[in-house]
Amino acid sequence: HRDLHSFPTRRSSDLENALKGKEDQLDREKEAVDRANDAAIAKQKEVADKKKEVASITEKSFADVLTEKKNKQLKAEMLQTNKSQLQKKQNLLTVAQDKLTKENDPAKQQKLRDDVKDADAQSKVADDEVKETEKKIATAQSKIDQTIAKGDSDIAGAQAEQKTLESQATDLVNAHTAAVAAHATTKGKIPEFQAAVSSAKQVVQRSTDAKGRAIIAKDAAVKALDDAKAAHKTAAEDQAAMMAALDGRMDRLSASPSGT
Repeated sequence: HRDLHSFPTRRSSDLENALKGKEDQLDREKEAVDRANDAAIAKQKEVADKKKEVASITEKSFADVLTEKKNKQLKAEMLQTNKSQLQKKQNLLTVAQDKLTKENDPAKQQKLRDDVKDADAQSKVADDEVKETEKKIATAQSKIDQTIAKGDSDIAGAQAEQKTLESQATDLVNAHTAAVAAHATTKGKIPEFQAAVSSAKQVVQRSTDAKGRAIIAKDAAVKALDDAKAAHKTAAEDQAAMMAALDGRMDRLSASPSGT
């Protein structure tokens, strides 16, 4: 009886535990897929934002350079004007000097000397303005060069950051793809485990049914044995009673005279 009740059923429970483990793994992998997807989307947004930043930096750099070039152009035009004025002043000075050499009237000579002096002063002022404008143009060119260098540096730095983000985004997309593949593999094994559990349960059920029938048969055999023992006891008791009755009769016959 003990052997019948100790029939092994562990395989079914082991498979059920394995199935539960696979289902839990499936849930964890689904969460991993979601996390990887969210991370990839967030990183791709960072890449998009960085591309906009690169475009903005590039646009600003070009705008700054253009502004500085316009400033230089204005100064160049101013320089041209100043040079033109300087030439006019020099021409006036030359004319005044020529007139002075040809004039014999002392009064007029003094007037021409004053004119020459005034023209010479104006010529020097114009020459100083030309030199100052040339310095401003050189400064403007230096600023243009600095603006271009800074713009190139800013663009290169932003592009490097963009490249890093793109690489990170690629890694996250690959991680998401791997997580999806792992999830699909686990999901594909679930029906196999479910079928194995179902099959094991059927085997266990058949074994349980067979065990039940065996127990019933054993109980019936035990009862039949008990009935046989009881019948044997009854028969033995009946036989003993018959033997006792026979012995009593024989005793009576032996005690009667002449055997009557």
